[in-house]
Amino acid sequence: MFTPSRTHTPGSAGSSRRRSAAPFTLTPRRSQLTGSKSSLVRRSGLYPRSSPAESSILGSPSVSTVYNTTNYTVETAGSSLPVLVNEAITLADKSERITVEINDNGWAWLVCGRKLFVWRFKQGVSKNALCKEFALPPLSSSDGEHKSSLIYVGKATDSPDEGIVSLLVVTPAGGVRFWPNIIQNVSSTLEGNLDGIGANSSDEECIRLASVRGHGYLVGTSKGALFHIIPSLDSVHCARLQVSHGMLAGIGRRVSSFFFSSSQEIDLTNFITLHTSSRSAPEIIMLTSSSLKKWKLGSIGSGNGTDHMVAQADLNTLLREPISRNIWNVDAKEFSMYPLDIALGSKHNHVVILIAIGDKTTSSSGRTLLRFVICNCPPAVFKEGQDIASVSNSLEVHLLEHTESTRNIDDCDGLCYQLLIPNVTSSAPDQAIIWRENNIIIRSIARGDQQEETLPLESTGDNVLGTGKYNGKCVLLTNTSGLLIINPNAMNRSYISQNIEDSILQTPSSSRPQTPLSSLPGTPVVSKAKIEQLESSDNGSQRIQAAFIHFNRLNIIQAKSIIEEAFGGTGSRRTLDDSVIFVSQELIDDYPAQDPRWAESVPQDSGNSSSSLILLHQLQDKQKAHQLYLNFLTEVGIWENLGNYADSKNKRKTCSQWLLIEHGEKLASAIALRQKHAEHQGVVDIAIRKVLERRDKIFDKRGLTPQDVFYREVSRIQDILEGLLDVEEDMISNSNLSSREIFTSVAGVNEIFEAMLLSAHQYRRSHDLSLQNQDTEFSPWTISSGRHSVREAVVRQHHITSSRGLPVAEDGQQRAVLHSHLVSLADIVLSGYKQQLDSVCNSASLSARSDELTSAFKRHRTALITPILDAGLIDKAANLAEKYHDFGVLVELCDRKDDQDRLSQYMTDFATQGFSDFLFNWYLERGKYRKLLECASSNALAIADYNDRLAEFLSSHPKIAWLHQIRTGDFMAAHDTLQYLAAVESHSTNKKNNLLSLSKLSAVFSNESDEIIEQKVESISSQQALIRYQETLPGSVLEKLGMTVDNMPVFTVQKLIELYIGDENVASNEVDFKKALDLLEFLPQTMEDEPEEMDDELRSEQPDVEAIKHYIWCRILLKDSWENIDHSSNPLEACKHTVLSKTLNLAQDAGVLADYLPDVERLLEQEELGPIRESASSQYLIRARFEHVHRQLAAS
Repeated sequence: MFTPSRTHTPGSAGSSRRRSAAPFTLTPRRSQLTGSKSSLVRRSGLYPRSSPAESSILGSPSVSTVYNTTNYTVETAGSSLPVLVNEAITLADKSERITVEINDNGWAWLVCGRKLFVWRFKQGVSKNALCKEFALPPLSSSDGEHKSSLIYVGKATDSPDEGIVSLLVVTPAGGVRFWPNIIQNVSSTLEGNLDGIGANSSDEECIRLASVRGHGYLVGTSKGALFHIIPSLDSVHCARLQVSHGMLAGIGRRVSSFFFSSSQEIDLTNFITLHTSSRSAPEIIMLTSSSLKKWKLGSIGSGNGTDHMVAQADLNTLLREPISRNIWNVDAKEFSMYPLDIALGSKHNHVVILIAIGDKTTSSSGRTLLRFVICNCPPAVFKEGQDIASVSNSLEVHLLEHTESTRNIDDCDGLCYQLLIPNVTSSAPDQAIIWRENNIIIRSIARGDQQEETLPLESTGDNVLGTGKYNGKCVLLTNTSGLLIINPNAMNRSYISQNIEDSILQTPSSSRPQTPLSSLPGTPVVSKAKIEQLESSDNGSQRIQAAFIHFNRLNIIQAKSIIEEAFGGTGSRRTLDDSVIFVSQELIDDYPAQDPRWAESVPQDSGNSSSSLILLHQLQDKQKAHQLYLNFLTEVGIWENLGNYADSKNKRKTCSQWLLIEHGEKLASAIALRQKHAEHQGVVDIAIRKVLERRDKIFDKRGLTPQDVFYREVSRIQDILEGLLDVEEDMISNSNLSSREIFTSVAGVNEIFEAMLLSAHQYRRSHDLSLQNQDTEFSPWTISSGRHSVREAVVRQHHITSSRGLPVAEDGQQRAVLHSHLVSLADIVLSGYKQQLDSVCNSASLSARSDELTSAFKRHRTALITPILDAGLIDKAANLAEKYHDFGVLVELCDRKDDQDRLSQYMTDFATQGFSDFLFNWYLERGKYRKLLECASSNALAIADYNDRLAEFLSSHPKIAWLHQIRTGDFMAAHDTLQYLAAVESHSTNKKNNLLSLSKLSAVFSNESDEIIEQKVESISSQQALIRYQETLPGSVLEKLGMTVDNMPVFTVQKLIELYIGDENVASNEVDFKKALDLLEFLPQTMEDEPEEMDDELRSEQPDVEAIKHYIWCRILLKDSWENIDHSSNPLEACKHTVLSKTLNLAQDAGVLADYLPDVERLLEQEELGPIRESASSQYLIRARFEHVHRQLAAS
């Protein structure tokens, strides 16, 4: 310890804002040293107590107390400063600015003018602290001055060798000097320069330097630029990080609606590096005066695109609503926002921001009231896909008690505060240090703890030169007291108050010891005996309670030891889950034992999580205690080892983590209900009585009210919803009530439903619990299904609002209120379904349940959105339909407005959800083919993408596909599709002919070669020739069939032959028989030459052309009476008049007779010929006629 010869008032370390003293008086909170009562008062039931004081974290037991407040003790570090450092502080000129950095790697450095002092404050092997002095590069008057925030000392590599320590110095003007190893050689240096900083850019200077593990260093400038520095063996490589070209490269479309790119770079406040694995690229969060930016760092330089900005958030958009709700309890208020500092908050990458709020409306005339808030941003803030509402709702805002006022905000010391989070190894931020050179504020930011204390520096003339952290504690260097450490007060070190701690010590499930603990002398002895009793119990719940007490007293090692001993063995997983859930439920259903009215009702083994007599305070105390319980489960390692809890009452398995969060949700809902109770007291009181009557509860004992009994049992808080519905329906059915009274009743119940369920949902979001248990359905109390479930209650209330509430609304204002309720209730139900479906859709074992849920979801989605649409709330209905993928509503709305651009956007947004197929089917089912083919944006890329999707869809709808193919110029594909349609067409000859004609045209207009086109055209012409045979059927035949040429179906070749020569054509002649023979060419060839292994069934389906040919000739022969022909003279002349001769002559004239002639021997053996087979004269004439034809053909 040293005693300076005079008091020196240095500047603020590392601050980019240097301002003169403010023209107003700051009145800090007084501490115990000044006798102020305010610092001694515990502000809530959750305040710190502790066990005996610890030795110095820096290794020396020689410590002394410098400051002492209610909850904290400021002690010396236990070792003196190096002589060089002591002299520098003592002898520094008043005009010289001293800045100090204390790093958690055990090194500290002090800058005074051009002198740099580096020393090892962590006590190691050497008894004396290692200290070295360096001369910093000279600076011109325009270059500013050296400061500790632009210097870094530490190991150059990740090597465990403590003998390699490097030093990097960056000047405000961008000069870089690097010492590779200050332990062995202080004369060896490397130099570099940051381009664009210095004389040519006098308005931009370097203000912050940080080391990035394994990736060199980062330097931030006053204009928001970042430089990446990587030293090598012979040089120092420096490069500016550039924003990628192109709008928001690397940022998803949904994110870009919230995270945006700004072309105007504004003042940098600070930046931090996030925790990442050794194999992952480092990530940086940068705070400017108007935004948060996230960078991902790759290899050196940005020319190869490896360094890039991932996202950017506007602070005004992100923080204004949460801050307004916290300070003024309104959604948005106008105020000035001044970001002061940013710090990493936890091992899970919580980001903590210190903001000053300027509000002229709440201060005296002409002055601005300056408030301070700490915003805790969970890791989800920068997740891609987050929308602004969910991000803002997940922020925690802590309003400091400390305020200042000023006439000139630009010259205010209040904007010089800096932020420090000492412990970043916990799961969530628990404590923040806010400081400037003459003021230190210690603020708890853990859930359930809002303590704030101010260290009395001004009263002693002490000033802070710099701060840092080491082993989770805040370390600071002052000009009079030296190196100091802030410790929790040794007399009061626990997260919870004594009465809550005593309640946890109660044994909830087993008998108490025979000797009453209350009879043991002295409270400390009693507490110790109770803890020992719980520790030695065989009951897992009691072991957890004992560990919880040790945790709250900061005896973390003892707490973990108890848990390991109780649940470390195999087979204890289920016991662990049961015990954890049991303690949680006991906590939320605890009795307010301090209330004398409960004396006879409180079970002997009950705990006491609240000492308040006021219901709302009882619930809030339970909420604080339960949050501490969750923190305990996380910190001692229970949380990550939890499995499933088997609920014997509901006969289902539930993820234990979900169930614990559910308990917190019910507490949040109970508080919301209680806060709405007074506003709707009549309805709620009656509903509570109905609930208690169903439970057979007695509530009039010793003055207890129904409210006392109902609010005590938080685990069943959902019962009130059904009670409210019953009361509401009773009131609506009362014919004596006016329309206004019915509206008031419906609106009031809606408000209660919304308050309770939205509070639960917000609690769930704030805990960011992922659906990691893939084999368990996520079904918390707010979305469970069943007759008496919360979901059915909300759907029932939605129906009452639309069917009974809206019809009695008397004006637009009342309708607007109910409209808002309809949208909110629908959103609550559908968001629950979405979470539930997400938990089962990827599990094979839950596939049946997934189908069941999907069906119920679609049913309720229609039932909930349709009334909103019917009420004329087009935009609200569209928003819900977009959010929950009700494509039917979206398509119908777009079709009404003929909004093709929005349809194209939906096709892009919901590409993976099947929107395109739904849209195409919707148009097909309604016969809107033109819209189906034309619903594309004017954007060329959108049209191309749309056409590809439509082509894929229409591949199974050829009747429309050919139109799309022609529209897109794919004529050969259209030809193939039309030919296929013609081939399968059987109902209309005209339609088939038209399809063939279109197919022929498509082939002609295609880009294929002439040879291929000619082949295609010939094939189609052949098919059209067959159709002409059908079109020329005798009119008598068509009349018999009841058909005309225009309505004929398509006949097969065999059918046509039969119609020409069969019984239907009584007047058949040689022309008809000639056509029948012509039709033989349209039959496929016989399969005599096919392989023997061909399938018999396939072979049997092929027509026997020869058999059909013989059948035709048989019908020709049977047309004449051959027995009556006189063949005594010339047989050829005798049969000249027969149909046989006439048919032969026609075929011979057409030049096709050779192809049509039958095998005469086989022909005359056909059974169809009947008596001709037995008549020699008939056979003579027939043979003679065929012989004549054969001779003629042979001669020719």
